[in-house]
Amino acid sequence: LVDTAIKTSRSGYLQRCLVKNLECLKVCYDYTVRDADGSIVQFYYGEDGVDVLKSSCLTEFKILAA
Repeated sequence: LVDTAIKTSRSGYLQRCLVKNLECLKVCYDYTVRDADGSIVQFYYGEDGVDVLKSSCLTEFKILAA
């Protein structure tokens, strides 16, 4: 039980540090990710250009059914 409590506090601390360091990042109108002073961190949000709101998942694979 003590081991679980220690691991939980450690992972919570790491998550807090990660969120604190990434809170200055934002996605701009041109889909670039920029930090507080406007420097580009990532040229295209998501790196693959796929809009998850307009994409869908395959539920069946017709190629494998043949």
